[in-house]
Amino acid sequence: MGPSFSINQAGGAAIALLAVASAGASAVVARRELRAVNPMAVTAVLSATAALLFMVAGMFLERGQTVQWTHNAIASLVFLAVIAGAPAYGVYFWLLQHVEAYKVTTVQWIEPLVAIIETAFFLRLGLSFAMIAGSLVTLTSLLLAMRARAADDKNVSLLGN
Repeated sequence: MGPSFSINQAGGAAIALLAVASAGASAVVARRELRAVNPMAVTAVLSATAALLFMVAGMFLERGQTVQWTHNAIASLVFLAVIAGAPAYGVYFWLLQHVEAYKVTTVQWIEPLVAIIETAFFLRLGLSFAMIAGSLVTLTSLLLAMRARAADDKNVSLLGN
């Protein structure tokens, strides 16, 4: 977001808020509905469904383009599937069975911070005041969310009771 308002920025912000709301809602539904299902089974079904959808989309959207099955391409796919994808989703769904959904989804707050730190370290780019301030606000919010307890919610009422 820049200092001046534009429709493109507002649209991007709306999409980002929709994505966060969607991720939060899906975590709550997954925690409630998939509590008794093996996390690896959920991972397998979701991965197979996503693979099928991406294959169909690729058939229509990338028609006529050649595929180059190089060693690097195959290694990347195997890495993403075996090391980065399946175990991460398995752990995610396992965590949803054992930890409150809002605590599990706070991992999304860490990803941008790690990206900022990696960029600054590996590309030797400086951090602006806005990046540092935003990171501090994010870390503070994360710490407060992680310290929350279910008992803290019992005293909250919109009716004043």
